[in-house]
Amino acid sequence: MATTIRSTGLDFQAIKNNLKTFLQQDEFADYNFEASGLSNILDVLAYNTHYNGLIANFALNESYISTAQLRQSLVGLANSIGYIVDSKQSSYFIADISITDVDGPLLYTLPSGYKFTTTVDDGTYTFQTLQSYTAEKSPSGVYTWENVTIYEGTKKTKSFIATSEADEDIYIIPDESLDINSVTVRVYSSASQSSDDFTTYTKLSDISSLDENTTAYVLREAPNGFFELTFGNGSAIGNRPIAGNRVVVEYLSVSGSKANGGRTFTESGDLSPLETSESFPISFVSVTAQSLGGSDKEKIESIRKNAPFLYAAQNRMVTAADYTSLITKKFDSVIDKIQCWGGEDNPDPDFGKVYASIVFKFEDQANAEELKRLEQNKIRQLVDELGISSFDIVFTEPERIYIEVDCSFQYNPKQTVLTLPGLQGVVKKAISDYFATETGDFGESFRKSNLLTDIDESNSAVLSSRADIKMQYRLEISQVSTNELGETATVSRFNTPTDYLISFPQELKETNSEAPVVISGSFIYNNRTARIQNKLGEYTLQVVYVDDLSVAVDNVGDYNTNGIVNLVGFEPQNYSTGTNYIRITAKPGNESTITPSRNLILEYDQQTSSVLGIKVSE
Repeated sequence: MATTIRSTGLDFQAIKNNLKTFLQQDEFADYNFEASGLSNILDVLAYNTHYNGLIANFALNESYISTAQLRQSLVGLANSIGYIVDSKQSSYFIADISITDVDGPLLYTLPSGYKFTTTVDDGTYTFQTLQSYTAEKSPSGVYTWENVTIYEGTKKTKSFIATSEADEDIYIIPDESLDINSVTVRVYSSASQSSDDFTTYTKLSDISSLDENTTAYVLREAPNGFFELTFGNGSAIGNRPIAGNRVVVEYLSVSGSKANGGRTFTESGDLSPLETSESFPISFVSVTAQSLGGSDKEKIESIRKNAPFLYAAQNRMVTAADYTSLITKKFDSVIDKIQCWGGEDNPDPDFGKVYASIVFKFEDQANAEELKRLEQNKIRQLVDELGISSFDIVFTEPERIYIEVDCSFQYNPKQTVLTLPGLQGVVKKAISDYFATETGDFGESFRKSNLLTDIDESNSAVLSSRADIKMQYRLEISQVSTNELGETATVSRFNTPTDYLISFPQELKETNSEAPVVISGSFIYNNRTARIQNKLGEYTLQVVYVDDLSVAVDNVGDYNTNGIVNLVGFEPQNYSTGTNYIRITAKPGNESTITPSRNLILEYDQQTSSVLGIKVSE
C-alpha cells in the first residue's frame, strides 16, 4: 500500500499520476479514475501543486544573479552586493567655439547651461554646457573656447527636507531617464535654498578615503526603475544631513543612445558680455565628431556578467580582471570588446605596466581615430584614480588570427532531397554559424571537435566529417604612426626592407619533407607574382615565384614551433590584385584547440576555406 506521494515529477500529468498511485490502495485498486468525478478533484489538486511548484521555481531562480530573468530582480541583487547598475548616459559632442567682438572685454564667458539643438532620425535633442568656459580676446577681437564638452539632456532639480535620524532616510527621484554621472547633490543648512551656506556631497565611488565626517552619497536604481538617494549614518559611510536640512539634487534627464549621431548643431541664442546689451552670434570653429557616448540603461546580461566582477574588484584596480571590469563599467557605451593583461605576460616581459586592447564601437568611422584618442585619455584618468599601484596603462591594437577550414564529409544521398551543392551549402552555413557563435571575442577558443559535431548534425544525410585547420595572419605592408600631438599617418613600407614578427596563438607543426608548414598568399616581387614558404624539411623561409616555383630570395627569415614567424628584410613591391594585405598561413601543431591570448581574436576566413562532399552508397 502506498504511504507517500511521489514528488519527483513536477509537470501536470506526472503530478496527477502520482496522486492516482497514492489513492490506489486496496479498496481503490480497480477504480476507474478517468470515468468518475474524482478525476476532476485530481485535476484541481494536480493544477494547484503544479502552480505552486512553478512559483517556487521562479522565486528561487529570481534569487540568484546567475538565474534571474527579471531586470528588477537583477537590480535588487546587484544593489545587495554594492554594484551600481548603469543608468542612461548622456550623449555628448566636443567642439571649439568662437565669437567675434572687436570692442568686447578682455575675458568672455560661455555660460553653463548654454543650449544647442540637433536632429537625429526625426527627433530633436537639446545639448547644453554643464560648466562655464572663459576665453581671452585675441588681437583680432576673436574669442575661442577650445575642447568644450556639451551634453544632451534636460536639467532638472529635485528637493527634499532631511528627516530625523530615527527615520529611514531614502529619497526617491521619480525619473527613469536620470543620468547618474550628471548628478550634483547639495545640502543646505536650512530649508531655504537661497542661502549660500551649503555643502556639496560627493558620489561614494569617487572617494578614496572615508571616515565619519566624509560627505558622500549613494545614488542607485531601485527595482521599480526610479532612483534612490541615501547618505551615511555618521559612522560607516560618512556624514548625513541633519533634520531640517534641505537636500537639492540637480541632474540631467537624458535620451540615451537616441541622441547619438547628431552632426549639425544650432545654438540657442547670441552671447552678450556683461558690459553691453549688444549680442554676438557664436560660430563653431570645429566639431570633433558627431554626438556619441549616449547609452540606455544597463541590460540584463551586462548586469549578470559585470556585477560579480565589480564586487570582487571592490572599486580598485589590482588584477587584470579588475582593469577589465572597471573600464567596461565606466565606458560600456563606447566599448565593444576589451582585454587587459599584465606586461609580465608579454612574450618580452614589460614589468610595471598594464596592457589593454579595446575594440571601440563608433558610428562615425571618419573620426574614429580622434574619438579613440579621446576615450583612451579618459581611461588613463580612470586608471590614475582607481589604480592602487603606479602602473602605466599601454593601449595596443587588437589583432585577428583567421582560421581556415578545409572540410570533407561523407553523405548518403538517399537520406536527403538536397543536391550535393545544396548539402555543401548547409555544411558551409554550419561552419559559419559555429564561428559566429563561438569566436570573435577576446579569449574565445576554437575547438575542432565541437565544429565537427555541428557539421555532423547539420543534416541527417551527413554521415561523418573531417577538417584540416590552418591559422592565418594578415600582414599589412603599412605602418600607422602617431606623433606627440596624437595625429596619425599611414606610411607605406613597399620596396623598403622591413622586419616583421608574427606571433600565432598555437605551436606550429614541425617541418617535413612533404609540404610547407608556413605559406603565404601572393604578392608582387620583382614585377612577378610571388609567395613565401618554408624550405621542405627546414625552418628557413624563402620567397618563390608562383608560376615556376623558382627561388627569388633564398632566406627571408624563419619560423619556429613556438608559433613565431620571423620575416627579415622583407620588401614586396605591392599587394596582389584585390587585397590590401598578405596572408601568412601556418599549420598548427595541435588542431584540436586554438586559444587566443592577450590582444588576439579568432575569426573565420570563409574565402580561403573549402567544403567537399563525398557520396557513400548504403
